[in-house]
Amino acid sequence: MPRSKIIILLLLLIVSGCLFSCKTHKDVATGFDRQNVVQHENEKKSCLYDEVKSWIGTPYKYGGNNKRGVDCSGFVVQVYKKVYGVSLQRSSDLIYEKNCEKIKKNDLQEGDLVFFSTGRSKKINHVGIYLKSDKFVHASSSRGVIVSDLDESYYVRTYVSSGRVKDLK
Repeated sequence: MPRSKIIILLLLLIVSGCLFSCKTHKDVATGFDRQNVVQHENEKKSCLYDEVKSWIGTPYKYGGNNKRGVDCSGFVVQVYKKVYGVSLQRSSDLIYEKNCEKIKKNDLQEGDLVFFSTGRSKKINHVGIYLKSDKFVHASSSRGVIVSDLDESYYVRTYVSSGRVKDLK
């Protein structure tokens, strides 16, 4: 079985264990006590995985932003709108520049963004959503929406930076 299919199966197993209903980030009342904060964080994670699961296998389409075809930034924009109720810029470089606070790779948390430069220039031209255990989900131009590993040689070579969306802090 190809490695990408194994990763997808693992993601589906993780997602199938979700217990919370999917609400947007702004719809969830948090309060200040620890129990509500923990429940809020669990609901965001559950919703993120539910949404990601619904996109896996969507074909790549340059400029696309729906499940008939999507590019990397279109995918991130749609997931962030649905899961967190946050509107992002439409290109990966502008998302990084305008919507994110730079963070260290070691500080990545579920829902943070990872940025790459896959072309000859050093300009950011690809973005994905960090999941956990060095896995991230993105719209690959060759395989559509998939889960990949940050430790794969291609992503190690093309990685530029990580970011946390400012509206979620």
